[in-house]
Amino acid sequence: MGNGLVIKIAEAGAGGREFSHEFGDQMFEIFTNADIYHYQPPREGVFGVVLDWAIITYISDIAGIASAIWLVYENVKNRNKNKEGIKGIYVDIDSEHGLHWLIGKDIKDKDIFINDFTEGVSKFQASDSAGVMFERKVTQIKTRGVWVHKRRNNIE
Repeated sequence: MGNGLVIKIAEAGAGGREFSHEFGDQMFEIFTNADIYHYQPPREGVFGVVLDWAIITYISDIAGIASAIWLVYENVKNRNKNKEGIKGIYVDIDSEHGLHWLIGKDIKDKDIFINDFTEGVSKFQASDSAGVMFERKVTQIKTRGVWVHKRRNNIE
């Protein structure tokens, strides 16, 4: 088993919350061995969240994860092809260290994304702090009360 990775991801541009159920279904089809969480803040108050899905996975093939993320993007792009907007996805591994991508706007080429993702995540995984950061993020997702563990049957 490889290192752990928390991938936060959201649809950007056309679609968004309207297609949250479909977007969640795609996560289950593509990330079959991962724990998937959906951000669901309390009803009261105003919350502006960009990253509404979290995928907790253990990786051994970073390029394979990048290809899976690209497939999510392709599905979003195809579903929204007749709508105005970015039609992309935002992916965040660790935005503090520059590990975030806006596919469909900033990055439009699959090979460029896979190479950049693989290089960035490989360097991140080799750092002394990667394991601690992974455990901290997993704990935050599992204990904060705003992330709901999803199964294929309970996507809203």
